[in-house]
Amino acid sequence: MTLFVLFVPALLLGLPVFVAGWVMYDRAGRLERTGVPAHGQVVDVRYRRTDEGHRITHIVLWHTAQGQPRHQAVQFPTSALRTLYPGAPVTLRYDPRNPSRVRVDGTPSPRGQAVVLMVFGGIVLAVAFMLLLGGLATAL
Repeated sequence: MTLFVLFVPALLLGLPVFVAGWVMYDRAGRLERTGVPAHGQVVDVRYRRTDEGHRITHIVLWHTAQGQPRHQAVQFPTSALRTLYPGAPVTLRYDPRNPSRVRVDGTPSPRGQAVVLMVFGGIVLAVAFMLLLGGLATAL
């Protein structure tokens, strides 16, 4: 009975984590494959001190295919920071149905984080089903 009781929390943790990873992976891949390319430029660089050190955010201005101006806050990898100053050009891809979904070339893809979530959620789901099978075996 104890194993069966542990099944529900494991299922309630593993399934949403796995699904969140799957959705993140799918959205990132779809944006990389079908996103509309656009050119923009860095218009501002913001520095903020955090507990982990300094956080640098670049504000990128770009225009949709219909000519609407958009601003996007972007975190670039440390290796790109020296070349990104106000006025620096960037290329990006955006979702035409939801222009707030943007991926600037050179920024880390969220696919790695998505894989970690799917693996963790999959392991927790596997444990949940082993608990369920163990609980059923002891009940019989």
